[in-house]
Amino acid sequence: MGDDEKMGFAEWLGRIILFPLSQADKAAANKRNEAIKAREQEDKQERMRLESARREEDRQRLAQQAADKERLEAEKTEHMARGEKARYRCQLLFDRLAHKIGDKFPQTKLDRYFQDYMNDSFPVELIERRGQELEVMIQSFVGDQQPNKPKSRVEIKEFFDKERADVRKADMAPELQEVQLAEINFREDQAMMEFLDRS
Repeated sequence: MGDDEKMGFAEWLGRIILFPLSQADKAAANKRNEAIKAREQEDKQERMRLESARREEDRQRLAQQAADKERLEAEKTEHMARGEKARYRCQLLFDRLAHKIGDKFPQTKLDRYFQDYMNDSFPVELIERRGQELEVMIQSFVGDQQPNKPKSRVEIKEFFDKERADVRKADMAPELQEVQLAEINFREDQAMMEFLDRS
């Protein structure tokens, strides 16, 4: 008798029914496993994408911070250079006129002015404006001078010609130079009129 003949009816029926079920279970399990693996792969790719995006954001942020720092340092350097130039112009003008104004405006006062009103803690535009004002003030001390008892109009002219030459040689802004020259011309006219009135 063959194996099928030896097998009971119930066992034979179970094999017929259960075999296809077990094959279907295996297929479903395989499908579930593939879906799980696919999700895991997608999750992994998403994590990698997010990590890459985060690294790129960090790189851009650090690059921006470096650029901002470089820009601020460049602005600070320019600020200091412009402030130093404004102080230097005042110092040059003072040095040129020190022998004439030393008793009215000594170097100690100039240094104090630099320290209190033209140091680098102020905006550079304010330092430059105060520098121009200081140049005008220094020039005004010289402007107070008049020729001592001129004996002729030629002597008056020579005196003020020298004043104009000093202003033209000075390292100052063109608009400031124009103001100084106009002021010298005005004082020359006054001196001439006073001389003619005395004559």
